[in-house]
Amino acid sequence: MNNDLYNDNIYVVEKDDSYFIINIDSLNIIALSKKDLYKNGELNPLVRELSQQDSFLKRLDPVIVNSKINPHIVTSFNCNYSCSYCYQRDMKAARRKLEAKDVEKIKFFYDSYCNEMNIQEEFGGIYILGGEPFLLENRDTLEAIAQTWPNTTLTFTTNGTYLDKFIDFIKSNKTSIRISLDGTKEMHYKYRKTKEFNAYEKTIEAMRLLLGINFEIQVVTVFHPCFWHEYPKFFNQMEKMGWLQNDNLKIAFIPKIGYGCDDISNVTEIIEAYLELARLDNRVKFVDTRKLFPGSINLISSLKMAKSENSYECYRCSCLYSPDYCFLPDGTVHFCMMSNDSQTEIGRYTPKIEINKEKIKLLQARRFDLHDKCIKCKYKVFCKGGCPITALSKTKSVSGFDCSLWERQNFLQYFDNVLNLRRG
Repeated sequence: MNNDLYNDNIYVVEKDDSYFIINIDSLNIIALSKKDLYKNGELNPLVRELSQQDSFLKRLDPVIVNSKINPHIVTSFNCNYSCSYCYQRDMKAARRKLEAKDVEKIKFFYDSYCNEMNIQEEFGGIYILGGEPFLLENRDTLEAIAQTWPNTTLTFTTNGTYLDKFIDFIKSNKTSIRISLDGTKEMHYKYRKTKEFNAYEKTIEAMRLLLGINFEIQVVTVFHPCFWHEYPKFFNQMEKMGWLQNDNLKIAFIPKIGYGCDDISNVTEIIEAYLELARLDNRVKFVDTRKLFPGSINLISSLKMAKSENSYECYRCSCLYSPDYCFLPDGTVHFCMMSNDSQTEIGRYTPKIEINKEKIKLLQARRFDLHDKCIKCKYKVFCKGGCPITALSKTKSVSGFDCSLWERQNFLQYFDNVLNLRRG
């Protein structure tokens, strides 16, 4: 690309015979055919105009996106797998499991919360996870959740080993399934240990069973850079099951994370491996890889909001302003499912209802557009103050902000390549 286009705020994404040119500070974007980039030897004036625009903070209105309540419910930390990368590794000492009678208490918590906070009690979806939620010991609890929120979609994250035992439940309720499967059998067992020698095969058979009844599945795969050359074998395996032909089978790559979404220690290794895989196998473009590249989801949603609503979202995560809380089996309520730290606890649902309004006020004040360092940063739209859990691990405060990856040049130098390859 010609040096005329060099600008810290400008990103250029190629697509076929066109360029999409983005000003990440103004949140404006223009599309030009490649032949129109220069006119009579001069850079198209539209590009120069784009590069000189003011920050979106001066042009757009901040908004809080009103959303329905989307709680996360942890059935227990019991699981038939032991995964070396599991973010719940520090939580598994808690042996209590959620009982059917506890579900009513979670509903009472929201009744009380919405009444005190004067907000509408309307649910978008219930996210259910473990451990492994589809253990037989959780059957009564899952039935209680379905009966408590009968018209709400229940989204399960599962390793799929025992799905065949719950087909009747899945069919008779509004359910959505995310299956954790880390590639081929050899890849899957590299970082995941289980005493059930045929667990992988049971998951594959359960997937076939669900696809056979026209049920949509999202396969969630932890992307391991050391296996980048092995993913074509995984793609072949998924294609035999209908991937790319059957819209009900989708694949997403996610990174191995530590404390929060921005705690990705090997992010540059991931990006390098992804670029190699993309050169090797074009099918990777059909995989949802957004979570491999921190900030890409924020960028795309910000561009869409700026264009359609003339506004921007001022929070990094909905858990900062919305009661999308996580309910742990020990009775505590946390603003994020990725931590059971006392600083993330905003209340209890048992033995009695407790709501920490001061903690909630601190979360609601964590807006990137009110933070001096953030508003001066050119990467504010990607980072938005950083993941609150990652920031908490570094600043020791729920009010803390953390630039994390955006101060690492060895990460930033790859981002243009990522945008160009993803083309989305």
